[in-house]
Amino acid sequence: FMAWARTIVAGEWIGQEAFYQAPLYPYSLAAWMSLWGGEILFIRIFQVFWGVTGCVLITLAARRYFDRPAALIAGLMFAFYPPAIFFDGLIQKASLGSLLTCVLIYSMSRVDADRKLRGFAVVGVAAGLLSLTRENALAWTALLIGWAFFMRSGRAFKDRLIRVSVVLLGVLLVLLPIAIRNKAVGGEFSLTTFQAGPNFYIGNGLQADGRYRPLVRGHETPQFERADATLLAEQALGRPLSPKEVSDYWMDRAFEEMRKAPGRWLKLFATKLFMAINRYEVSDVEGLTVYSGYSTPLAVLSPVWHFGVLFPLAVVGVFFSAKRWRKFLIFYLMMLVMIIAVAAFFVLARYRFPLVPLLMPFAACGLVGFFRVIKQRNYRILSCALLCLVAGTVAANWPVHPERRLDAAAWMNLGVAWASSEPSNLDEAIPCFRKAVEDNPDAPESHFNYAQALAFSGNLPLAVKHLERTIELDPAILPVRLLLAEIHEHLGNAQAAREQYRAAQALDPDNESATQALKRFADDIDQDP
Repeated sequence: FMAWARTIVAGEWIGQEAFYQAPLYPYSLAAWMSLWGGEILFIRIFQVFWGVTGCVLITLAARRYFDRPAALIAGLMFAFYPPAIFFDGLIQKASLGSLLTCVLIYSMSRVDADRKLRGFAVVGVAAGLLSLTRENALAWTALLIGWAFFMRSGRAFKDRLIRVSVVLLGVLLVLLPIAIRNKAVGGEFSLTTFQAGPNFYIGNGLQADGRYRPLVRGHETPQFERADATLLAEQALGRPLSPKEVSDYWMDRAFEEMRKAPGRWLKLFATKLFMAINRYEVSDVEGLTVYSGYSTPLAVLSPVWHFGVLFPLAVVGVFFSAKRWRKFLIFYLMMLVMIIAVAAFFVLARYRFPLVPLLMPFAACGLVGFFRVIKQRNYRILSCALLCLVAGTVAANWPVHPERRLDAAAWMNLGVAWASSEPSNLDEAIPCFRKAVEDNPDAPESHFNYAQALAFSGNLPLAVKHLERTIELDPAILPVRLLLAEIHEHLGNAQAAREQYRAAQALDPDNESATQALKRFADDIDQDP
């Protein structure tokens, strides 16, 4: 995101390709950098103010729907919610998405109160901006149109059409310029981005397990995502493809593989539904669990205040608010649609984060409702609320994937960050790599990164051990062979070094390093008396 923002600041405000990733956050960074520079600390502080603003907006919105105690509790719960604190500190679009979700909820509460047309326009603009930050929020647009049409006041058909038109106008005011821009630079029309197809395949192909998996193993970083999706699609079809054709190829391939094994896909989709409401925050590059070791607020709050507590309380809040279901129906549907939208692709914590501001007022309502029915000694209502709490708790805390294995990738990424820093800090990197290997001993990338750090620190025997383990797990990683060969050569194990260079040349006959090394060994043999 910082690299993209720097490109924009350097003059590439329009860009040269259709958007592959949601553009609003990097453009926001670019605007900030143009005015105040690119110091990351100040960007993080600015995002903290986004988070504070979101807490205030949720408090005000909850006050319009519930009472003062519930509103204050909703704001405080959001303020102390560990993933919200975590995301506000990352150079990542989840923080902006959270703010825009809060703006959307608050603007909906204002419309419910005064029914002014400008309020519907703000709702549309907020929904459009959110869609440029988190594409799955597009699923809410149809719901908002229905909400504007079926709102109880102003029942005349003409009034309903006007409200719908104003919401649509607000959405199009944001998205239409993006569509025109994509058409101008990429030749094809898209309201947001062209990554739906590859993402849908990653989440639903035969190898999918509900998490993010790169199309090419080892290519988890953004610079590879678009290139790999395009290259593989063009190789499969044997011709150059446009961004839309690439997306369509992966979408069609996903549906084809889903049809091949419908039972497997149904089980996978059920798993993803549970992942979408699970207590565990599935990390992308940086993990909440890992960062809790470096942050006192996260370390203290994370064990007791997480999605596995928020979701059950929100379920109870839905129960207590059910008497006014017509008023809250839009929010019930938004929750359901967002869960399904997340599960339709693959699950990451930041993908489901728009659910959090939506759930907070209902969680506060559930908490306040519990105290009230206990005080009133209304045991029938209390028993029903407890059943809702138990059902929500079981659903949100049911183990889906081994959490330590999921944390391993974040530990590895942190190790890479330490090792890549200037100057390189191997004393911090090596424990991170060791933790990644311990948490997921079957991940070849973790062993390889650990081995590289060990080799640079001088622990060659242990580096050899982990390189050999990497080869056992995946024999086709070329850099592993080359590094192992270099270490054997350094240790004087000529035969072992030759074997690894030959294996590297078999993987890539054009590899210059392997070719030159084998030639050097041959020359040494010829010169040996």
